[in-house]
Amino acid sequence: PRIAAGKNLAFWPLGPLFRGSGAFFIRRRFLGGKLYAEVLYHYIKTLIKTGYSLEFFIEGGRSRTGKLVLPKIGLLHMILRAYYEGATRDLIFVPTYIGYDQVLEEKAYLSELEGKKKETESVGQLVRARKFLKRRYGRAYIQFSEPLSLNNFLAQQQLNGMNETEKIRTVSNELAFQVVEAINRISVVTPFALVCAALLTYPRKGVYRRELLKIIQVMYDYLKARNVPMADSLENLNQAVEETLALCEVRKLITPIEEEEGLSDELGLGGYSIDETKRPLLEYYKNNIIHFFLPAAMVSLATLSGTGFEFERRQVLEDVRFLDDFFKYEFFFNGLDPEALVDQTLGYFSSREVVVSLDGGDNRYTLSASGLKELAYFANLLYNYLESYY
Repeated sequence: PRIAAGKNLAFWPLGPLFRGSGAFFIRRRFLGGKLYAEVLYHYIKTLIKTGYSLEFFIEGGRSRTGKLVLPKIGLLHMILRAYYEGATRDLIFVPTYIGYDQVLEEKAYLSELEGKKKETESVGQLVRARKFLKRRYGRAYIQFSEPLSLNNFLAQQQLNGMNETEKIRTVSNELAFQVVEAINRISVVTPFALVCAALLTYPRKGVYRRELLKIIQVMYDYLKARNVPMADSLENLNQAVEETLALCEVRKLITPIEEEEGLSDELGLGGYSIDETKRPLLEYYKNNIIHFFLPAAMVSLATLSGTGFEFERRQVLEDVRFLDDFFKYEFFFNGLDPEALVDQTLGYFSSREVVVSLDGGDNRYTLSASGLKELAYFANLLYNYLESYY
């Protein structure tokens, strides 16, 4: 494929190597550069017309928060313009997920989030990066979604009465979100992301080991019920969790603490304290998989916002609709409307007896004794978002 790459990667000696491997380098922004944009468009149109495959990153760059960011549609806009100008009879889009157990650049991402300027790629940076080659970072994952035909996609759109410019703008936005949602659906839950998410569902700075293992099991059961793609290592959940907790200790993300003097960890006692300075790093990996937990998290928030243990579906639906609109630029909901989201999630919670129907139907519920804790685990996944918005 011909690969759209940022101009920052054109430095020697990697620039020529990347170019020889199919990369073409473009500016990240070219507002006002009409000639540059037009030359780039004709280059892309020629590639499509000649039959080359194009690889581009629809987010426009790497996510610094760990979750998928809103798509950038500039390049997609050019590709669609080439299609409308007859460069090809159809275009096939293949949404692709690439993920990692641990990300090499995690420290750089966090420092950039705190306001530090991104360090420009250079030979010196390349030389300094040699130390990373001596470490083990786990596995890389790649997943492909079902290919999407542009002709089929356009057949489902209501574009009558629009001129070509309006069509391209409308289709670019709709298609970009459909591609991003497809990437979200095929992303892989890793043991590291799951443990990080579980650690952050506990409101205190420390968590008992037995409580943490219970949280992980609750979250794992939910993911299994939703048929979410998971790393092969999670087939043996206990072993994967133990190895991940050991890794977290080595990396000093958590510190083991004893519950009481003389009690053995083998009994599931003891616990872990979380280093507050490492919390943003845990958040980064939690964000890798937070989209899978959104239905449970929003329904849990809505359920727990009332007084007492009893609640009505009507009120939960009203709150979820609010949250769906409130977070519409923060998360991708994979086209699931609030009503279906609430019904599916309450159905799941009912099957686990987390909530119990009071009227024999699906209108009024009460929380079970164990349900209060289980819902709190999911609700706490969004607590930091609500806090930061507030």
